[in-house]
Amino acid sequence: MSNERTQSQYRQVANDLREAILRGDYPLGSAFPSEPELVKLIGENRALIGEKPVSRTTINRALLVLRAEGIIRVERGKRTLVRSVPTIPRDANTRYAQDNREQDGAPGAFANEISKLGFKPDSKVVEKGPTRPPADVAAALKLKADEDAFFRKRHMSAGETPVQIATSYVTLPIAEAAKLDDIETGRGGMYSRLADIGHAPVRFTETVSLRPPSTEEADFLRLSHEHHVLVIFHRAWTSDTDTVEVAIHVLPPHQWELQYSWPAEPPP
Repeated sequence: MSNERTQSQYRQVANDLREAILRGDYPLGSAFPSEPELVKLIGENRALIGEKPVSRTTINRALLVLRAEGIIRVERGKRTLVRSVPTIPRDANTRYAQDNREQDGAPGAFANEISKLGFKPDSKVVEKGPTRPPADVAAALKLKADEDAFFRKRHMSAGETPVQIATSYVTLPIAEAAKLDDIETGRGGMYSRLADIGHAPVRFTETVSLRPPSTEEADFLRLSHEHHVLVIFHRAWTSDTDTVEVAIHVLPPHQWELQYSWPAEPPP
């Protein structure tokens, strides 16, 4: 069999398995058949239409494709599971609106997004306090080279599934005035606390990039060597020239759908 045909076959098997998962043949969080089980199952199905069975090598390569896409994952090197949480829509144009952030008492945009999917949102502060920020963050906040910022790093999950790491930075005076050192920022999250002290954001900008995860990111987000992460460099502005907060969101690409909209013509 030629390399081209081999490649075509394992990709076709991956496509068929992906379609089976998406139409619900294998529910979210359920066990996925093992390689020997798939060899038998697919072989029987192909025999019904007069085609030759596929090899275990082909099945293995097809499963690697689905693992790289995050549709399935291997748990502790033993069994394979279908992902537990559906794709999470992240609408950048509406998620930070006050009504969304505070809906039903939600402590921010993330909690509202996850609750709408029927999962319990969980956001744990794993690090916080004064720190020397990265250079791009310091520049955005107009800090001096030797000046610290206040930061909060959160590990965020939908139910039992980790889906995001978010690290926020503000200046030390702003953090103290808004009492951001508290573990819980209350209804509406940080932006509502900033509004309470007269620093409500009036617009947001985001830059999205892709890179391999750090060891810490891979461990928490349950990513393997074939995965990358989306990195969103998010800025909350209080005027055309002043940024009140920078947040760096690290997301598994397979877990999120980023949604944006804008007018065909820029405002005058």
